[in-house]
Amino acid sequence: MLLLCVAFLLSGCKTTVPNLKGLKKDKAAKVVASAGLELGVIAETYSAKVAKGRIISQIPASSKGITRASVVMVIISKGKPARLTFGKLAFSRRDIDVGGETVVSVKLSNSGDAQGHWNVVITQDGKVTQTKSVAVAEHGSIVTEFPITSQQPGVHRLRVRGGPAGSYIVRQWVAITTLSGHKTAVKDGRYNHVRSPFFTLTDNADLKLTWTISRHLGGSIVVSVLPRDKGWSLYDAQSSSYDDHGSQYLTRDPGEYHLDVGHANCEWTVTLWVKR
Repeated sequence: MLLLCVAFLLSGCKTTVPNLKGLKKDKAAKVVASAGLELGVIAETYSAKVAKGRIISQIPASSKGITRASVVMVIISKGKPARLTFGKLAFSRRDIDVGGETVVSVKLSNSGDAQGHWNVVITQDGKVTQTKSVAVAEHGSIVTEFPITSQQPGVHRLRVRGGPAGSYIVRQWVAITTLSGHKTAVKDGRYNHVRSPFFTLTDNADLKLTWTISRHLGGSIVVSVLPRDKGWSLYDAQSSSYDDHGSQYLTRDPGEYHLDVGHANCEWTVTLWVKR
């Protein structure tokens, strides 16, 4: 009879630990209080799975028997950890000259509940070229930029390590043809003309004319890039009688062309370049 009484009294001092996982702190405090227990917080930490302010884990585990007035310790979520995501690469220019510059920008977003710090690494053609340390506020975004240059003609591929990729092209000016001439007087009020052999442009082309003039007395030149089926009409560039050099940019569709230089009273050299 005495043993039965002791067992009854002891059972009245015991309770079952409730399941607190996923509950908010205030709700969990009410639940443990109704079981004759108290709530204690061990720590708060970030969790990718448990929402901010809710309980991640508890000690003792649920369904365990425990003495009344004991403390159930819990760990509470501070929300999702910092997580970096990238937007697409944007180029200020995708076509640059050798030694030119393009600026690459990328949007960085943090979907976490904590500020994040990262090293953003740029590779070009598989090699690391730049690294930048960035900080992004919780649920915030920034745009970071990288100036890019290259001395090597061709297509270059850029990639943000762990993120997006893109490409740009570096072109150089290649001489197609060069013409030169000596001082010659105007005949009947007209320029003397010199023409290059025909050359072929297989694609839409960016062209550049450059010229130098020496020992001239008021002389000048007019320069044209003419298609095979058309004679001289309008010129693409004309020198000044006060300058000894100059340049002019132009474009041409695919086709056959030749360089035509009209000249008078000067020694001159003209070169036609194409960007490749």
